[in-house]
Amino acid sequence: MRKRLLSVILASALVVGLFPALVSASALPFRDVPEDAWYRNDVQTAVSDGLVNGKTPTSFCPDDDLTYAEAVKLAACMHQKALNGAVSLANGDPWYQSYADYAETNGIIAHEYDWNAKATRAGYIEIFAHALPDSMLAAVNEVPDNTIPDVPMTHPQAEEIYKLYRAGILEGSEDLYQGAWKTHLCKPSDSIRRSEVSAILTRMMHREERKTVAMAISWKAQYIRTNGYHDGVKYPSAVLIDSPDELTRYIEENKDLYDLGHKEKVYADMTVGFADAVEGFDAAWFRTHQLILVLLEEGSGSVRHEVTDVLPGPEPSVGITRKVPDVGTDDMAEWHILIEVERGWIAGTPIRVNLTSQNLGESRDDDPRTDSEIAADFTLRLFRHSMKKGENTLVSPLSVFGALSMTANGAKGKTKTEMETVLGMDTDSLNDYFRTLLPKETPDAGGPRFRLANSVWFIDDKSFTVNRDFLRTTETFYQAEVFRTPFDDGTLRDINNWVKESTDGMIPSILDRIPDEAVMYLVNALAFDGEWADPYKEHLVNPGTFTLENGRKTTADLMWSKEKTYLEDDHATGFLKPYKGGKYAFAALLPEEGMSVSSYLDSLDGEKLIGILESAQRRQVEAALPKFETDSDFELSKVLGEMGMPTAFDPIRADFSGLGTSTTGNICINRVLHKTFISVAEQGTKAGAATVVEMIAKSAMPLEQPKRVILDRPFVYMLVDCETNTPIFIGALMDPAS
Repeated sequence: MRKRLLSVILASALVVGLFPALVSASALPFRDVPEDAWYRNDVQTAVSDGLVNGKTPTSFCPDDDLTYAEAVKLAACMHQKALNGAVSLANGDPWYQSYADYAETNGIIAHEYDWNAKATRAGYIEIFAHALPDSMLAAVNEVPDNTIPDVPMTHPQAEEIYKLYRAGILEGSEDLYQGAWKTHLCKPSDSIRRSEVSAILTRMMHREERKTVAMAISWKAQYIRTNGYHDGVKYPSAVLIDSPDELTRYIEENKDLYDLGHKEKVYADMTVGFADAVEGFDAAWFRTHQLILVLLEEGSGSVRHEVTDVLPGPEPSVGITRKVPDVGTDDMAEWHILIEVERGWIAGTPIRVNLTSQNLGESRDDDPRTDSEIAADFTLRLFRHSMKKGENTLVSPLSVFGALSMTANGAKGKTKTEMETVLGMDTDSLNDYFRTLLPKETPDAGGPRFRLANSVWFIDDKSFTVNRDFLRTTETFYQAEVFRTPFDDGTLRDINNWVKESTDGMIPSILDRIPDEAVMYLVNALAFDGEWADPYKEHLVNPGTFTLENGRKTTADLMWSKEKTYLEDDHATGFLKPYKGGKYAFAALLPEEGMSVSSYLDSLDGEKLIGILESAQRRQVEAALPKFETDSDFELSKVLGEMGMPTAFDPIRADFSGLGTSTTGNICINRVLHKTFISVAEQGTKAGAATVVEMIAKSAMPLEQPKRVILDRPFVYMLVDCETNTPIFIGALMDPAS
């Protein structure tokens, strides 16, 4: 089968006329395009159309990356050929300038790009989506909003990406692995290789080559009784099976869970056993399907489980409703749910199980909270408890979340339960979720620099014994650096220097002292440095007036722009302003006149906040953002206690025996220190944050009228990961001059 990643158009030197108008496939001059290459025919079509050629007369350079200059040249040539039947554009000085000028004049681009930089997938799509008239890009596929797994509608280029999916130009990634699957991932932050050029070009210019895309994953489920209750098994859990060999191996490793000959009545009112249920899952079946096995407890004739969702995406999940009758008891039996799905996930992908319980007769909850909603809920609760009345406030929920999640791995009993309740997930889920948030080793092409780092420092003293399993967990899921040190003045300098380096100097220090009782520090640090996709021009930055909540007026430099993503709910309006690369954006929400920032925050929960981001409208926004710089400094022990985890700070009742043991007293959290910094200016945003958990051992769009959002009074703002809708920072600007 052909290996075809998200297909893209690429032409390095689009000089028309270097080759004959029609070239036979056998005469294709590129020596580095093999006869059996999946893209050879598409290269041939592009050459025959007179739109693409190689970097040299004999080299196509299929593994080279596309630049924005090459993207705008191809877009301009496509536009001119579509309208005039031929291309007359020629190189300028610099070589790409004539194409950029043509593209700007004809509405293909709306802002400047870093022309020599590698184009991201979202970046080139933004250009190509306007290279042909809309009439030539009519929809052939039904692709509802938010169905491309890694492109929520809050993504700055969502409109263009969905347009090309619907037109059959894009179809997502397609790979080989013991069969084939289509995940339809756009991978918007990835760069582009020349080998992917010709397929998109062919589809853009030849309608008969466009692709049919089915975005929904179909599934069906069977419910199979297992062989009794097994203590120590994690419930609920799920495993993705990708081949008959994997299924055989799974059954062999877990055969104590099954009586393979036992048959039990299941929901379909037929008698079937586990062996019967999996009998037809052979190699032919696995070529087009995968199997999800979900293990549940407390099943009986009086308790019913229903699968409500099987959701694709970077964090796939199975939604299950457990319907509990008004009368009846559980017999603690186990059930397996066998879910047959179309191929949609990479083998080994963790599948999250969202289990809700309801009494019979209640309406089914078809939409259990997602990880993003849980994270957003924690964000809002932390920020509300941390706000300083009338003052600028900034927290990084991601930094606090990371430090506390690491710490929770050492908690047990009530201490662990409270921490999991505050953070919104069990410890295993926290670990899995945080690992998905860690940035890639190398920054996205042309995108912001985002660094997220963790470290664990424990005392080198015979009175303290660290739990090695705890350290392995922090290394595996948090990529934490581990240091054993004497906890002297040198350690104080080392921790502060680690924080300074990990935040690019934005948080120069965080610890003022190391108490005698200290045995461990768990540290999270992050740094964000991103340029706007469309920086503010000098003439669009003007002095303005900012009205504080008490009515007093102050001056502020307002940066004016036209944005294209509008946010609103019942009590606020706002906008998204993307950073280069499209993965991250600045989100601003301005409460309605007469409503304070704190009152507005009280009206939100995680589901509502994510709903605002997911329901973003593609509309032109006349926006003004004050230029500002602010920082915050917190000790969060009281805040976290109020949020619901007081036991962790209690020197008598805290249980962190999973972290280690000390002969000098019981281990508890002493302080949770959190520092943040942000600078928002014409070119972009810099932001840093650090969180330290100190453990001690202590004896007891444009078709409509533009919207207008002028941030000239207090407002809420966030730095958001647009692919996961995860808030990295959240702040309230009460006074830009303070």
